[in-house]
Amino acid sequence: MALLEPGFDPAALAAEFDRLTGLAHTGMRDLSGRWSPNNIADVAAYMQLSAYAAYTARTSLSTRGVVAVQRAARRGMALDRGVRRLSDARTQEAAAMLELRTILRVSDVNLGRSQGDAAREQAAEAALRSWIRQSFGLDVKRVKLTRGGFVKR
Repeated sequence: MALLEPGFDPAALAAEFDRLTGLAHTGMRDLSGRWSPNNIADVAAYMQLSAYAAYTARTSLSTRGVVAVQRAARRGMALDRGVRRLSDARTQEAAAMLELRTILRVSDVNLGRSQGDAAREQAAEAALRSWIRQSFGLDVKRVKLTRGGFVKR
């Protein structure tokens, strides 16, 4: 909020976050297979895929690759004792944080592209790459999506 112009309505920002999150949930449900915005592994997989698509400027992704990323996220979270110990409320809070931060960074990339502002686009891509690497250990610049999921280039 501190970065917004004076007098900006916090309720308008919350409404915009709700709108963007709703779009992400719709996109998640439109994928092949069963995806749930209430499953933190599905949210994590979808955010990784969204970031990869935005970073690489892809408009479509391989269905088999998408399913493989989802499967890997579900397996990884199921095996993670720390994730299993989280309460439902904490899990939903973590999922919402992953969604909002990724959505904002993807939106910044898209804004830079739509405005034809190469410097802004590059800065947004760097921020997106850093966020995804920090959050998931995935370097969107150094992977490709294959039928088996993400593999290092």
